[in-house]
Amino acid sequence: MAFKLTLLCPSYERHHYLERSCRFWGNRGDVYVLYADGSQSPLESSIANASNLRYFHQPFGLKQRLLRLLDHVQTPYVCMMGDDEFFLPSALQLCLAFLESHSDYVACMGRAIGFSRLHDKIVLLPQYPRLGDRDLSDSSAFNRLESHFSSYVPAHCYAVMRTDVFRSAMQAALSIELDIFAVFELVEEFLVVAAGKSIVLPELYWLRSHEAPPLRNTGDLSLNPSKRFDHWWHSKEAEREKERFCKYLSTASCGVVTEGQVEQVLDCYTEYSYGQVAVWDRSLWYSLLRALPSPLKNPLRLLKARGEMLVNQCTNPAAQSKAALQELRDQGIMIDEHGLAECFASIKKSWNL
Repeated sequence: MAFKLTLLCPSYERHHYLERSCRFWGNRGDVYVLYADGSQSPLESSIANASNLRYFHQPFGLKQRLLRLLDHVQTPYVCMMGDDEFFLPSALQLCLAFLESHSDYVACMGRAIGFSRLHDKIVLLPQYPRLGDRDLSDSSAFNRLESHFSSYVPAHCYAVMRTDVFRSAMQAALSIELDIFAVFELVEEFLVVAAGKSIVLPELYWLRSHEAPPLRNTGDLSLNPSKRFDHWWHSKEAEREKERFCKYLSTASCGVVTEGQVEQVLDCYTEYSYGQVAVWDRSLWYSLLRALPSPLKNPLRLLKARGEMLVNQCTNPAAQSKAALQELRDQGIMIDEHGLAECFASIKKSWNL
């Protein structure tokens, strides 16, 4: 069977979520899935042997795993996926159809909603509201970049993308040796927007998981939250490194933006992403964690998590979920109820295994 879309899914020491993902996507006729598992032990499950899945046990760094996955992509479109998250299959097909009929667009995705677990119930919450009405259709690469990074949200890392654009952006991002948090995402977003137009469709597309803490501090570059981009960007000691970074992005974009324009765009990004009160609150939390002795960090995280749980317990999870979905509907977002129910069934089934 000829597939048009490949999903790429890196995973690390999370076999429970990996197995759930394999169950959900296995034996579908509309998508091919490649898994790169960096865990010390391989997944011992036959579920990964479905006809449209390919599982690789690769117990080494994220960068190496992603580069190896790229070698196996043979479809015209590709999309990154988290091992604990879901895309609605119908929304993926709508994105494919859009790209097939709009040759000047390089990437397409839909809206997101978050989900977590509370007393064996799925709780939904708003996620990435800034994805709304995002249509980067200006013919100028610089104008698209300035618009995107002046109100930044990750609108491309998990989008359906043309494989040539994805491969080029991914290889360039993985070649960066800077140990700065999320710089890999930043470079990929930059190069995709520079490469062509993109859009967020008014369709529920992505279920963003809050079930487990995100992977951090695994030894891979760019996964240490303490190494913030804005600290590096404004550091006098990093001036030469910053110049090389801007030159690299200009070159990797095939010169569609100059080094000076790269700097302008990233100035917009740092001002927006690190200049808000909400971000200041987050940075205060991380600063507090960094200042504490190691034995005190986990108890503080646990205290924070229990406080958040207590707040959730004082609310009505069903009402919260209903409100989160209604908020999307009020914005004109279409929701595939059957596809959403299928995702929910997969999530709940995994809790009982």
